[in-house]
Amino acid sequence: MLSENSRNLWFDKINKGCALEYAPKSVRDDKDLVLASVRKDGMNLAFASDRLRDDIEVVATAIKQNFEAIKFASLRIYDKIICLLDDYKDDDFKETYKFEYMYLNFRLENLIKKQIAISLEIDEVRARMLELYDVCDLKIK
Repeated sequence: MLSENSRNLWFDKINKGCALEYAPKSVRDDKDLVLASVRKDGMNLAFASDRLRDDIEVVATAIKQNFEAIKFASLRIYDKIICLLDDYKDDDFKETYKFEYMYLNFRLENLIKKQIAISLEIDEVRARMLELYDVCDLKIK
């Protein structure tokens, strides 16, 4: 927990353009400080704590400042983010669906990364099993 003096110092730094990237964890997990930071630059959402990337207010603020900040939002609040589309209904039709497209693209990238990690782990397990088979002369049924 930050002291009031530390919070005020960080508010000043953020107002002068200091990015969350250089802030300690306690700042990255302080909702008021993160909100101030993403209001200045939505891309600072990338450096917010996991807890605050799950916070719809923080995410919405970041997205409104910079649409591309959507890629840093938590997948756990996907449904809430899609509901934010209503805020964009007055905008150009293509922009409304660009929002959802970008988020789905982000989800797809994460799933592919997970799939690659699983494939690598499967390969490691198979290789170890083959080593054991050779060493122990196991008979596999």
